[in-house]
Amino acid sequence: SLAIILVLATMRKSLALGFAPRILAVVSFITVVVAHQAMIPLNDSLPGWMSPFLANSWIHPGTESLSLLLMIGSLLSSAIVGMLGLLVFGLIHPAWRPEMLQSLTKSAKNGISLVAASACVGIIIGIVQQTGIATDFSAAIKGVVETNLFLALVGIMVCSLILGMGVPSVVCYLLMATLMGSLLGELGVLPLAAHLFIFYFGMMSMVTPPVALAGYASASIAEAPIMKTSWAAFRFSLVGFTLPYMFVYRPALLLLAPIDGQLTAFAVIHAVLAALFGILALAAGLAGWLSTRLSLLSRGLLFLSAALLLAPITHIGEYRVGLTIDITGAALFLVIAAVNWQVARVRPAEPDELVDELEPTADAAV
Repeated sequence: SLAIILVLATMRKSLALGFAPRILAVVSFITVVVAHQAMIPLNDSLPGWMSPFLANSWIHPGTESLSLLLMIGSLLSSAIVGMLGLLVFGLIHPAWRPEMLQSLTKSAKNGISLVAASACVGIIIGIVQQTGIATDFSAAIKGVVETNLFLALVGIMVCSLILGMGVPSVVCYLLMATLMGSLLGELGVLPLAAHLFIFYFGMMSMVTPPVALAGYASASIAEAPIMKTSWAAFRFSLVGFTLPYMFVYRPALLLLAPIDGQLTAFAVIHAVLAALFGILALAAGLAGWLSTRLSLLSRGLLFLSAALLLAPITHIGEYRVGLTIDITGAALFLVIAAVNWQVARVRPAEPDELVDELEPTADAAV
């Protein structure tokens, strides 16, 4: 629901570009941690990730909705066609028919809470707009940060994290977009980048201790300690804290032209490669592993490499040195990666933890 609201607010069909770096950040950190702890792969007897899609039919209602959304860009039309397709396949397919009525009833009950939450959000937004709180709040923040964009972004990040700990992500995003959207626009931030910045940190509050509601839910499902799960989720999300800043300072990552320039293929490739190497360097530095155990010096150099790659495009006088800084950061990362790869070949490191292969028990059999 939050993604749909964001699409409606920005009117962008290419919004998936904003989620790709986030997925890359999480996957990179998970890959490094798995290599560090020498985790055993899943059993081959378990179904593959495509099995749920291929088991019943190659035609999936979700595929219809996504395809229509990409082709015509209408959320309402794609949602209606997707629901009709789900209803038709549910009635035709013998395995789905008994569960269709139960699913429709459950969806209707869940929709009531969503409609009620949306109505409450509408009341709050109306109060904010009619009383002028949005203008006053934006003016107060602007008076503090003046023309410093970085301070404004840090302030909005903190407000989004704190507000998101107490209210749902949808409410947090709508309130912060209403209160701070105009301020970011006045500071020269492109609309899509501004909305994604608020959107990201509204969601990051779900994995930020001490609240971390997503960590609580995951801990209850996995029957794991709550605080350990919350802190683990926070560690896995640390790389993602840098991405919203890249959206603002490097709009080419979203295929957007900067306000004072034009969008070129070189700018897009430059932004993507800088984000890729920066995310990998930061993930390896946080995990302390890159082919082998990293020393404190290597981790410090990786953090330096990530800072150079993820930093805004820098100007010194009339000269633009962003490309030089990014090349330096990428070269530093590649040198450290090559050295550690060679060390791992000569002297394989012992992993910190070895996950013992689970034996079937009576309880599991039951």
